[in-house]
Amino acid sequence: MLKAWGSSQSAAVSSGAAFQSAVGLCGGLCRAGVFVGIAVPYLMRALFQTNAPIVLIPACFLGGALCCQVCDMIARTVFAPTELSISTVTAIFGAPIVLVMMVRRRRDGL
Repeated sequence: MLKAWGSSQSAAVSSGAAFQSAVGLCGGLCRAGVFVGIAVPYLMRALFQTNAPIVLIPACFLGGALCCQVCDMIARTVFAPTELSISTVTAIFGAPIVLVMMVRRRRDGL
C-alpha cells in the first residue's frame, strides 16, 4: 500500500529539484570558465612562484581575462567563415594543463 506524501516530503523533493536545476543552469552557462578557473591560477602560481594572495588574486584576474580574450580571438579567426565556440578553445588549451596538474599532484602524493 502506498503512503501519501506529506507536505515536508514534497517540499524536500521540490527544493531538491530546484537545486539540481540551478546547478545545471550554472554549469551550462559557465562551461567556458571551468578550464580558465582551474588552469589560470595554476599557471599564475607557477609564473610568479608565490602563494601570496596580494599577488595571485590580481594576476588571476588579469590572466583569466587575457586567456579568454586570446581564446575568443582564436575561436573567431582560425576557421574564418565560421566561428568555434569559446568553450571548445578553452577546453583545448585548458585540458592539458589540468591533466598535468593532476599528474603532478598524484606524483607528489598530495
